[in-house]
Amino acid sequence: MKNYLHILSLILILSNNLFAQINVNNWTWIKGSNVRNQAGYYGFIGNPSAANSPGGRYGQVTSSTLTGKLFLMGGSGYDNLGNLGFLNDLWQFDPSTNNWVWLKGSLYKGQAGNYGVKGTAAPLNTPGGRAGSTSWFLNGKFYIMDGYGFDKVGNPGYLNDFWQFDPSTNNWKWLRGSDVVDKLGIYGIKGTAATLNEPGSRYGAISWNTNVLYMMGGHGYGSGMNTGSLNDLWKYDPTANNWTWLKGGNTTNQSGIYGVKGVSDPNNTPGSRYDSFSWELNGQLYLMGGTIFDAIGVKGYGNDLWKYNPVTNNWIWLKGSSFADPPDNFGTKGISNSNNTPGGRRGSATWVFNNKLYLMGGEQLYGSYNDLWEFDTETNNWTWLKGSNIPTQIGNYGTIGISSASNTPGSRLFPGSAYLYNFKLYLMGGNGTDNTLNQGHLNDVWEYVPCQQTVSVTNGNWDNPNTWSCGKVPTYNETVKIGHTISITGTGNCKNIIYTIGGKVNILGGGILQISTP
Repeated sequence: MKNYLHILSLILILSNNLFAQINVNNWTWIKGSNVRNQAGYYGFIGNPSAANSPGGRYGQVTSSTLTGKLFLMGGSGYDNLGNLGFLNDLWQFDPSTNNWVWLKGSLYKGQAGNYGVKGTAAPLNTPGGRAGSTSWFLNGKFYIMDGYGFDKVGNPGYLNDFWQFDPSTNNWKWLRGSDVVDKLGIYGIKGTAATLNEPGSRYGAISWNTNVLYMMGGHGYGSGMNTGSLNDLWKYDPTANNWTWLKGGNTTNQSGIYGVKGVSDPNNTPGSRYDSFSWELNGQLYLMGGTIFDAIGVKGYGNDLWKYNPVTNNWIWLKGSSFADPPDNFGTKGISNSNNTPGGRRGSATWVFNNKLYLMGGEQLYGSYNDLWEFDTETNNWTWLKGSNIPTQIGNYGTIGISSASNTPGSRLFPGSAYLYNFKLYLMGGNGTDNTLNQGHLNDVWEYVPCQQTVSVTNGNWDNPNTWSCGKVPTYNETVKIGHTISITGTGNCKNIIYTIGGKVNILGGGILQISTP
């Protein structure tokens, strides 16, 4: 039997007609409030409910799972009593039921960490309240690290504690790092894994996950006593439980080394930065912007787009400016152009869909934005898709659960974002503008459909023909029989996918279809 892995970002249309039309390139408000600064409603721990909702917040960590659910943890926001502070509550959102469930942590702000024994999971273990942490999801486990918040005795500061959450046991495990704040980094030898290696305490770093976990930058401690902006790139091996320092400096406030745009070079290095944003696509690590130190050491907002190849250990500067605070060039909405570019910014939401990179919002020099962009890695071009080219935009919520071309999230920075198995993009909260033009902490949840795909089966041998004949949205690890011959028509993101002649497909989640031929 011959297996093929096809990254086919399909949207399977659940409808009574095979080629039914749905609204695409539209936002839908699906959960939370259209008014800022809402207190959290926690319900009972472990029990999903339509009434449950995390409070308004920003700087939370979010991660999508292969089971089609979203994890959210912490941030700076409002607790059960409506008090503002650093949170340590862990939530899960299920788009199939549109419900939140409170899993772990406190319903009150300002909690110290309960570390337990390093390397041992326990029901009482809980990271302390924090914002600006780093997160990953890998091999069925949710990981968080660092941030600004509270250590084991409730002291505030920069953290470097590294945690793993196992959804199957509902327990946290403290893996590495310190249980007290403000720890210096232990870098060891560049490129060499070692038990003692440890990134220093920080917040605002960025992350990627392939078969290992990567982290870069942030604001905090390198190897020296002074805090500042970092550009160190690290790799964590979950099997060995070791960190490796790969690239960048071990001291703060490093200028960028850009080299030649589009050319890989061992000397290329993004400058120190924090509150940047990242994507992982086909094993390549992308990063952009944030509060950066540019090519001449000037601090400001960046729009430089970089790609890191783990095989060559080299950075490539792809797009944007090598200098701080470059302006936007929006061009024409919906039209790709080599001159288009988002301006220098920090705290944007990001997604990957159909081999494209998506970016939304963030803060620039004159305020926060609600613009949505798409980057095509094949053409190296940006396209402005949705939202305004003017800052501080009001949220246009429409009716909850109803898609509309006029719906638009308000301007915001530091929201949560996730791409789930149902081939939609999700946005949650952030610090921004509600439907009355008031600024504050948001808890709204939005869903975005990038484009429409249609699916047809000819002479297929279906396991459940009554269910699947119209294109059912699959669940994780659901196997159906479809054709092993694939015909793709159409242009751009949206294509018609036609399967013919017998065969099987296993829905693995995240848009991955594993096809087996007889």
